[in-house]
Amino acid sequence: MILAIVVAAVGILLGLGGLGAYLFAPVVWVLPALHAGDYAKAWSRLRWCRWCYGADVLEGALLLHMDRLDESEARLREAEATSGRGAATRAWVHLARGEHELALHAVTTATLTHEPWMELQDDDDEETSRMVEELSRPPFEVLRSICELHAGRVLDVTRERIERELQVRGDEPDDLLDVGWRAEAYAALSWANRALGDAEAAEANAAKALEQLPGDNPPVAGEVHVLLARAAEAEGDTAAALRSWQQAAEADPHGVWGRIAREQLE
Repeated sequence: MILAIVVAAVGILLGLGGLGAYLFAPVVWVLPALHAGDYAKAWSRLRWCRWCYGADVLEGALLLHMDRLDESEARLREAEATSGRGAATRAWVHLARGEHELALHAVTTATLTHEPWMELQDDDDEETSRMVEELSRPPFEVLRSICELHAGRVLDVTRERIERELQVRGDEPDDLLDVGWRAEAYAALSWANRALGDAEAAEANAAKALEQLPGDNPPVAGEVHVLLARAAEAEGDTAAALRSWQQAAEADPHGVWGRIAREQLE
């Protein structure tokens, strides 16, 4: 009887351990290497957890940052077909290629197919319901605004959409998966400010973008500096654009954003 209980307990623990590995191995093992810009180490680690939850999208994201864009798009489309995930990451692939309309379409797909993390309750009022709905999805509206900025569609609603996301979610990162989006949001907001003629707000939000950069995260730093370079170009500030392109090239020397920056500097 005792042996049976022990065997059962061990089986439960092993089962829970396997479930934990399935759910969290990509997050705790692969993402830190990706965030550190060590793409080779991240790729090596990913080989051991390709069967884990979310590994298909993570592989697509890693291929993106390794500047293997065709492979990234193919992997992400495969993930979309099998699990319904990956369209938001694919939007970044299209942005890296300059395919702005395809990027916008990918964001729309991501928004329509995303399954909420939280459920509404019957007794929630209208304001609570809206808040739950906004917090139960990634900040797709920031990504949509970034795509619109790249496509040259800068309207007041673009700026307001980013400001709304920042207001709802606050300035403190929630978890490991939340790294970087606020820096991206402030950089995009700076771009919108410049395009709409508000130089003072643009400068303030550019400073906030740099303050929000997570430490030692080449892919996010490279991307944010690229956004700031585009923002400066939109206003015709060649000197500021050049500085940001140089910073992007230095921040992500082995990744896609660094390659894009180097092409602009040539």
